[in-house]
Amino acid sequence: MSVLLKDMEAKLGACSMQKEPSVEEMKAKLGLDQCRPIEASPSDALDMQEKGDVFKEWYEQEIKRLYKEATKG
Repeated sequence: MSVLLKDMEAKLGACSMQKEPSVEEMKAKLGLDQCRPIEASPSDALDMQEKGDVFKEWYEQEIKRLYKEATKG
C-alpha cells in the first residue's frame, strides 16, 4: 500500500456503515481541501462558462475512488 494511502487511512480512522459522505466531506477527510486549484486563464474561464465544467463529474468520481481505497479494510 502506498504511503499516501496509509496517510489517508490514518486521517480517516475507522469507517462504519454510515451514509456516504459528500464529495466535499471526502475531500476534507483526505486532506485535499487544502489544495489550491489551478487558476484558469481568461480564455479558459470563458470556455468553462460556455461549455460548463467538463471535468467535474470525472473529478468527483476520482475523489470517491480515492476515498473508497483509503477506507477499505
